[in-house]
Amino acid sequence: MSGDISKTNASGATEEVAVKTSGLTKKYRRGDVEFAALSNVDLTIRRGEFVAVSGASGSGKSTLLHLIAGLTRPTSGSVEVEGKRIFDGGDRATTIFRRRRIGVVFQNYNLIPCLTAEENVLFPLRADGRDVGATREKIRALCEELEISRQLSQYPDALSGGQRQRVALARALAPDPAVLLADEPTGNLDWESGQNVCRVLDKLNREEERTIVLVTHEPAVAIWASRLIVLRDGEIAADLPTNGFADASALAARCQEIARRRSANA
Repeated sequence: MSGDISKTNASGATEEVAVKTSGLTKKYRRGDVEFAALSNVDLTIRRGEFVAVSGASGSGKSTLLHLIAGLTRPTSGSVEVEGKRIFDGGDRATTIFRRRRIGVVFQNYNLIPCLTAEENVLFPLRADGRDVGATREKIRALCEELEISRQLSQYPDALSGGQRQRVALARALAPDPAVLLADEPTGNLDWESGQNVCRVLDKLNREEERTIVLVTHEPAVAIWASRLIVLRDGEIAADLPTNGFADASALAARCQEIARRRSANA
């Protein structure tokens, strides 16, 4: 692997870096007009961190997640996951690395409708040519932990939104990724189901030290993370620890204040 995967904190101890972006920029064209969805973003996420990324619609939060996932290539800059520059080896190498080391959960679940819940969960392992039999018991234990073991024989259209999202989460976790990325995972769920998904993510982070990066526009979801990155117009407007906020309302008020200050300085 290339790159430095550790950094030194204030006390002098060494911390491993899970994700690092340097000068990350993504530009698009609309007719003759070019615009930057993300502009020169430098970001470091430590292994075992739970980070939320928030911002208004069009702020670049989903673009950032897709770049970290290797789903789209940057215009310039780099992304490192576990010290590996994920775009250096071409599209096939990026796809293989993502399949093995990066788990992605989408807002719309992206489950395959003709496969059962269990077949959906096992799909990334089979696509990678792994021996499913050797991991089946581990996968079943994961599904039991996510409270979907009774739904494994059912097809996606027979599941509730919360159940579908848990199946999507199990599928993302099945290959045992180094980093779990979640793009608006509660966006299609009611409040209670959304908070249940947040509890699962929190438990994965606390008990298994999973590195989680979650994109959301909801303060009630962002408050579950230990750190909040606020994006505005493709740039980092703030990087906040969430433990200083009493509740989601206080966090929302702080984000609104950041937005007003940025607007006043624009």
